[in-house]
Amino acid sequence: MKWCMWMLPFVTVVPLVSATVVNSNDLLVAKTITLADGSIVDWVYRSSQGTVADRPPFPPTGSGTGGPRGGANGGTKQPRAAKTSDYETFSPNQMGPINTVPILRTGEIGDLRSKALPDMAILSKRTLLGMDPNHWYAGTRQSVWNLGAKATFSCFRPELSTRRRMSLLQMAVARTSVPGVPGRKVQTLEAGWMRNPRSVRHPHMFTYYTVNSYVSPGDYRGGYNAKVKGWVQVDREYYPGMRLPVSRVGGVQRSVRLRFRRHRDNWWLAVNDRWIGYYPGRIFWRRGVPSDRTLASKSNYIAMYGEATQEKLRPWPLTRTHMGSGKFPEEGWGRAAYIRQMTYTDLNRVDRTYTGPSRSVTEPMRYDCMTNELLGDSFWGSYMFVGGPGRRMRRRPFFGNYYRTTRPGVIEEPPENIDTDETPDIVEMGDSPPPVTP
Repeated sequence: MKWCMWMLPFVTVVPLVSATVVNSNDLLVAKTITLADGSIVDWVYRSSQGTVADRPPFPPTGSGTGGPRGGANGGTKQPRAAKTSDYETFSPNQMGPINTVPILRTGEIGDLRSKALPDMAILSKRTLLGMDPNHWYAGTRQSVWNLGAKATFSCFRPELSTRRRMSLLQMAVARTSVPGVPGRKVQTLEAGWMRNPRSVRHPHMFTYYTVNSYVSPGDYRGGYNAKVKGWVQVDREYYPGMRLPVSRVGGVQRSVRLRFRRHRDNWWLAVNDRWIGYYPGRIFWRRGVPSDRTLASKSNYIAMYGEATQEKLRPWPLTRTHMGSGKFPEEGWGRAAYIRQMTYTDLNRVDRTYTGPSRSVTEPMRYDCMTNELLGDSFWGSYMFVGGPGRRMRRRPFFGNYYRTTRPGVIEEPPENIDTDETPDIVEMGDSPPPVTP
């Protein structure tokens, strides 16, 4: 991001008096800063995380990482390439000493006991009639052996019915039917963006993992970001919990690129084409279970989806929390949220198109995904639109003035002369629309 001079007086830098201070994860803290939004970041010595692996020697980019070729009418203008200055998260006076990395102090996350992968949640008894007491899903999944996955997610600031709700778009790389794992016998790696005011005030990038089917979060068992032990931070600018630029409905569309990739027994995460950290494969080991039957060695399941929460099971009122932009998928480009450039890495380390043949939607009258574009052009790649308004029941698309919609497969042109959004402290590349389906 680019920092405006008027914001700098509101950024407090609080150096610690001694490098012997440790944070909640027993990491050695060299410096602590408070960002303008109130978030607290500790600069910890990289070596206090233990022996840190080297970044993968290959770049995170691959097939389908370029932006779309142009506008909906086949224009030739390319979206501006992302520059490091567009994504800077710290000003020079906020940076920590050499050999330190940023770790965000996160607040309360919420109840994770009923968290699950989309299809597993929908098949559970708690989701009869679409009323999961905690989680609503809309997305796709694919069972395929892989060494990771990649996708670009449009970022929004979804409306939440209360502060205790959260809404997100994410991908999951998982291993199912793991021996010795309780419950649903699944291990996962997850990343995306979420809005969860109890954790971070603004929409932010997050990571998550579980080694035990979400049964008992905790150190080396599972949890968000660096709130529990497991995540190893490497990058000095991008970190789990970092604030993201957001799109405007009918305005500039902004996104974040994420990729998981297994390399030398570690699961690395890339954000906007740079490796930022990893989960050691050994945290997925189970006593008496060969490592090749766990997520430590490879994955057999990928999911791309949106999720919204409702913490108490009530027949009415249902949650009004938005998923994505709060618009249904058929409203298309510029209004509905999307996930694009979806690929996975096969066991030969070749990127393949994610086709998402299985659809997981808890209640399509409130949240849905449009999957007829899962084999898109070579620039947008495999993509889909996803989201919804929650409580407000779905209306059939029509072409009046109440709100603009599109027929499935027909994408609106983006509005002209759109100003930037209302977050002047963040500047990011604007996305271009997908091609029109013939």
